Parts: sequence; C-alpha cells; structure tokens
Amino acid sequence: MTVSTTGPGRLKRTLWSARLRAGTVAIFAEDSPLRGYTMRLCHPWGAMRVDWAIPCRYAEVNGGLATVVGAQVDAVRVADFPARVGTWLAIRLVFGDDEAGAAHEVTMKILDAQLNEIAENHTNLTLGPPNPEKAPGWEGSHLMATFVQFDAESDGTHTFELFVDGRHQQTLPFSIRGPA
Repeated sequence: MTVSTTGPGRLKRTLWSARLRAGTVAIFAEDSPLRGYTMRLCHPWGAMRVDWAIPCRYAEVNGGLATVVGAQVDAVRVADFPARVGTWLAIRLVFGDDEAGAAHEVTMKILDAQLNEIAENHTNLTLGPPNPEKAPGWEGSHLMATFVQFDAESDGTHTFELFVDGRHQQTLPFSIRGPA
C-alpha cells in the first residue's frame, strides 16, 4: 500500500496486492508525516528473508565475503529474439538463531514482459549452528552467488521474483531490448 497526500487531511491509497505477501505482518505507525496512518509490511522477526539481491556482471562468495562486479546490471540489448540472456545475482539472506538449523527453500521465478512465468529455480539450504563469533542479538547471514540464464522471446521488462520458504521477498526488474 502506498500513501500520498491528495489535499488537506485526505489520503489517497493505491492497491497493495503486489506488495502484500503471505507471511508478512502489517505494522501501523501513527507518527506519519502525513498526520494519518501509514503501513509497512514486515516479515516475522527471525524468519529467514532476503536482505538484498543485486544483479551484476559477476559475483562470488569466498570466506563469508561477497565479491560483486558491475553491480546493478538491470538491462541488456540483444541482436535477435529469441535470445539466451544471463546475469549473475548476488543474494544475502538473514535469519534468527532459531532458523539456523532448519531446512529452507529459496525459489526464483523468472517472468517475461507479459508476467508469464518462463522459468523457476529452487535451492534447498540447511545452515549449520550459528557462528560462535556472532554478537548476541544479531541476525545470522548467508551469502549466495548464482548465474541466472533464460530464453527471452520478446523485449520488455522481465522480472526475477525471489521467495524464501514460500514467502515473497523481492522483485527485481530486468529490461531486455531488441536491435536498435
């Protein structure tokens, strides 16, 4: 849901169906600068979630650190359609201590410009016990680097939809353009 002012004391609301996802909790804040209520959607504390996801030219994870080259690659031009398109994706997952030993499923759905699903990838994770060096009260984290490749049939904005344990996390737009 987005909130914007439309006049003195009135609020305009737009549908939030694209943002409201299973597993989210609505939080209302009275101290809004709009003098009304605002709402943001949060995942339950401790649930594994995507902290950030960055499309890039190259990514790797080594020793608990991510190397990201050419961050925020979100557009590509191809010579013809259909075209095989690929990009690296760097992802940071965060979680509470109680989530560390449980099995998790990270899913990425790729949608074409007409919002039809053209590919779906699944990764199953079971993380070990929390890092003993982690400060008390801090969330744990896990980094992933993956190469995403798919066939684009037409130009337009394609999207990568990221889910963790069936809960929607992020939508990443990816523009594909044909010959100039």
